[in-house]
Amino acid sequence: GPSIVLPDDSNTLIPEGWYIACCIFQKMGDFYSSAKLTLTFKICEGLYSGTKLDCNYNFKKERNKAGEWEVKAGKRGHYVRMLRRVFGGMRHTDGAPVSPQDLVGMVFKVEVETVKKNHERKALDAGDFYSKVKTNIELKE
Repeated sequence: GPSIVLPDDSNTLIPEGWYIACCIFQKMGDFYSSAKLTLTFKICEGLYSGTKLDCNYNFKKERNKAGEWEVKAGKRGHYVRMLRRVFGGMRHTDGAPVSPQDLVGMVFKVEVETVKKNHERKALDAGDFYSKVKTNIELKE
């Protein structure tokens, strides 16, 4: 049968704080009644240069008038607040909506935190802690 490809054996754990990082990848995951946008950042300065970390944004899905599923960003949600900080709004100057792909290749100031609980808010063992980028990313000045 097919073999299982395992990830490298190291948890990505770096000190909490602010880092300069480039967004290198974006992917939208689709679930029954929700969606998740994952942005992957690569730290590009300092001791942890080259480290890759993810930042996740969650969205609701609702049916439109035609009965099709649509991904909805909340007016005060983390994603919309980030777009306002980064682009000054949710549209480019030509009126086109900002796409997650527009973030790829951009350099940001990102805040890294240590994840110590799982999605059910249960404590992880210390050896299972990992780092992630918080949702309050900013443009590099």
